[in-house]
Amino acid sequence: TIPGAGSMNFSMDDISMYNLSGGTAAANDPGTSTQPNGIISTSQGFGIKATTAGTVTFTNGMRRTTGNNTLRSSENVDRIWLNLRNDKYDLGSNTLIAFNEAGTAQLDPGYDSERVATIISLYSQLESGNEELGIQTLGPLNEDKKVLLGFATQVDENNTYVISLSSREGPFIESTNVYLVDNFTNEVIDLTQEDYTFEGNLGNYPGRFTLVFKDETLGIDSLTTSGLVLYPNPTSGLINVASTASRILSAGIYDLHGRHIMTGHMDDGRPVQIDVSVLTPGMYMIRLRTENGVVIRKFLKK
Repeated sequence: TIPGAGSMNFSMDDISMYNLSGGTAAANDPGTSTQPNGIISTSQGFGIKATTAGTVTFTNGMRRTTGNNTLRSSENVDRIWLNLRNDKYDLGSNTLIAFNEAGTAQLDPGYDSERVATIISLYSQLESGNEELGIQTLGPLNEDKKVLLGFATQVDENNTYVISLSSREGPFIESTNVYLVDNFTNEVIDLTQEDYTFEGNLGNYPGRFTLVFKDETLGIDSLTTSGLVLYPNPTSGLINVASTASRILSAGIYDLHGRHIMTGHMDDGRPVQIDVSVLTPGMYMIRLRTENGVVIRKFLKK
């Protein structure tokens, strides 16, 4: 019943994740009942992502007669759980980002885990843009941290998605604002105050978002946009691009789903014309990389 997602004998959306930093609930979880705590219950199945080949041995010494109150304390560890939802088809995805001294900016076995291939997914990435992680552990949290996020959907039609901060815990994060930056639309939302709603279509979009923890680090207000000239807007063919504030280095045209459509070639920063006559009528975005940073503006193709 979900266009593009195909049919499966099992559903990856029923699988929870857990590593040394904690766990995330299954995408199909109706509440919080499937968020794992490190204890495997009787009749509960599990799988592991092995880092090397070898033999796994289970002994009676691993059995527990109590809950998780004997597990290692998570004191001084900051953790954020993010949730992605699509209400039309009742789809979801959960991701965990943890901050403690055991984590680094690189791939850490036992602390970083690849995402599960759910129908829709919000995942984190390394600073290089590599990997698609369902649980990521970084070093101790400070206000200068930035976390790259990607978005993927197997739903083959345009849909509305919502990103929310479902939970957070830790000495630093509980008193810190969590900002989500949409790198395609240049929108910024404080997830500690409200959810973020956006549109997406079939595909995988690494680097779509960035998670930051200090509004001064966003770099959006520091961009000089008043000197940007974009005309005519709306346009039926040619669009002129110029900037009196800083030299334009490159220009890209994107649709509202964040898909790159065409590249405009700059003439050493001087005003240029981009022919968009081949585009179908609708709203588009032009992403301009300038000497002072990146500016994104919308325009209408008639």
